[in-house]
Amino acid sequence: MPSFPTTDERARLWYLRWTPLFATEKPYQIVSENMPAALASLPKENLTMEQGPEQTITDIRGREADFDTDEHGFAVAKWGFPRDIDYASVSEVEGRYREEVERMLRKTVGGVDEVVCFNWKLRENAKRSYEPRLANMADPAQPLVPAHDVHVDQSPATAIQYVYECMGDKAEEYLRYRVRIFK
Repeated sequence: MPSFPTTDERARLWYLRWTPLFATEKPYQIVSENMPAALASLPKENLTMEQGPEQTITDIRGREADFDTDEHGFAVAKWGFPRDIDYASVSEVEGRYREEVERMLRKTVGGVDEVVCFNWKLRENAKRSYEPRLANMADPAQPLVPAHDVHVDQSPATAIQYVYECMGDKAEEYLRYRVRIFK
């Protein structure tokens, strides 16, 4: 057990509300300022969010080892990333940080044969970052604002798409085996 008090929290999270529109149009939200001109006239989103019921957010401090990706979809890994990485430098992140991520995944995730970092994006957590703004997705060093709702970053279909984009001619070979995305 941790040497500090832990406590669960009660909260109401924000979820996507289903609308009849989704029978003919996928839910979407445009977060990038780098949009083709043909899409510029689209609404920025077709989402309607609603607060769900109050639920418990469980404090797992002191029980981190009880969770693993295969059973829970996440794990807690302690890793000493170098503190002197300049996260505003694309070359430094794509060099030193990616190397460290690969090393961490090989040591902390079971059954890893190969690690491929296919992209990265910084997130801010300062209060000033809570104001919504479009992101420059072409510049991974420009931080994204925090997510404010429950969401899925990649679907199974998107994971397969990333394998094709990143692995090219080797994609079919990779897809014969287990592929996982870690964030």
